[in-house]
Amino acid sequence: MNKYQYTAIFEPALEGGYTVTVPALPGCISEGDSLETAKQNISEAMELYLDVFLEDHANPPTEVSAGALIERIDKGEKQILLVEHRDNTYVFPKGHIEPNESAEEAAKREIYEETGYSTTAISKNLGSIIRHSITPNGNIVFKTIQMFSATIDPKSNTGKHEEEYEWISVDKVSDKLRYKEDKKFFNDYLAQQPIDTISL
Repeated sequence: MNKYQYTAIFEPALEGGYTVTVPALPGCISEGDSLETAKQNISEAMELYLDVFLEDHANPPTEVSAGALIERIDKGEKQILLVEHRDNTYVFPKGHIEPNESAEEAAKREIYEETGYSTTAISKNLGSIIRHSITPNGNIVFKTIQMFSATIDPKSNTGKHEEEYEWISVDKVSDKLRYKEDKKFFNDYLAQQPIDTISL
């Protein structure tokens, strides 16, 4: 049987112990008197949830993330901000949506955490990228990434960021992107509409 990976939220319960929810699996809730017990209980609940879900669906539920397409003009060259993934390949700035956080808010937070840039505007919903990846331990992660067009403050970078990033020339972005679904999204977008630009 395939192993799937989802984000679980552990919250301390008023009466002690933990209550656990899985945002990508609506209704999948468990609890435990200790963190270890809560982990074991939610793992069993997730496995049962997926067994039932896959009886009627071809694919498992997807994790929902938010990301952004960010452009600048530097010395006359159009560039896209990408985050280094691994093996000299790249992805768009993106990440999971926290509880009680909108997709737009998540995109702004992830841009800041991953690159150090503050976002001045989320101007357009660009649609979604749907793909799956395999983690180093062999788990399968199905992911829906809601993409936005974002404008950043070029002078806001704090120098503190979780990931390495690079401004890539627009004609090299597709070759640098790691996932074929990201490549298709970017190529389709370029063919259909312009990207808002900023100058440094």
